[in-house]
Amino acid sequence: IVGRIEGGCIIWHRSFQSPPTRLQEAGDEHSVEMELEKRTYSGRIDLTGPRPRLIWSDGEIWIRAEAVSRPRPEGSERG
Repeated sequence: IVGRIEGGCIIWHRSFQSPPTRLQEAGDEHSVEMELEKRTYSGRIDLTGPRPRLIWSDGEIWIRAEAVSRPRPEGSERG
């Protein structure tokens, strides 16, 4: 696991020991960019397969893991 995308940022897995990285829209709704270690990477969201994936300009392909349900904080139950 590389991390998760949340609130327009990549929240890196703790093994990377990196702060969150902001994602920016790039051109259309399926394109993003990020700056990491003074380099800009562009990515394209591909929805054609069984699971969404993000194909990066450096050749990396991130495949969306199955959704993980997180417990709700105490007092946040809806009724």
